Amino acid sequence: ISLKPKGYEIGNIVHKTLEEYYKNDKRDYKELIKIFDKNRGENLFLNLDLELWKRKFSEFIELESSRFNDGYSIMELEKPFLIEAFGIKIRGVIDRIDKKDNEYFVIDYKTSSNLKINTLKNYKESTDFQLEFYYLALEEFYKTTNIQSFYYDLYEMKLKKEEVLEEKLEML
Repeated sequence: ISLKPKGYEIGNIVHKTLEEYYKNDKRDYKELIKIFDKNRGENLFLNLDLELWKRKFSEFIELESSRFNDGYSIMELEKPFLIEAFGIKIRGVIDRIDKKDNEYFVIDYKTSSNLKINTLKNYKESTDFQLEFYYLALEEFYKTTNIQSFYYDLYEMKLKKEEVLEEKLEML
C-alpha cells in the first residue's frame, strides 16, 4: 500500500480551499492558509505536499490581486451545468467564471506538474475538450460568444489560454 498522495487528493483539497476562500469576505494569505489547513488529514505524506503548496499560495494571492485590480471579478464558482451539444447531453462543473467589462473567462484549476496545452501543431490529436464544453455552457448561460477559456496552472501559477478553442470546437 502506498502512502504517497494521489494527484486528485491535492487537487480536491486545492479546489475546495479556493471555493471556500472566494466565498469568504476576507481575502488575504492568512485566511487562505487557515482554510487550506482545515483540509489536512492523517496522511503525513499528503500533509508534507500540502505544506509545499502553502508557498505557492503566496504567489497565487499576488497574481489574483493584480487581476482584480485590473477589473476582473468572479461571477460564479463551481458552476454546475447540463447542456445538449451535438445531440449529446453533457454535464459538468466549471471551477470559476470571471468577467471583465463585457468579456467572460472560463477558468479551470489544474494542480498537475505536467499540464499540456494544445497548439496548432498538435490539437488534431487532442482528446481533451473540457474547456470547449465549458465554452458551450457559457455561451448558453450568457447568450454571448465573447468568452475566453483558460487553465489556471496552479503548479506554475500561470493562466494558460486555450489557444486553439475555435479549431477544437470545429473538430467537435
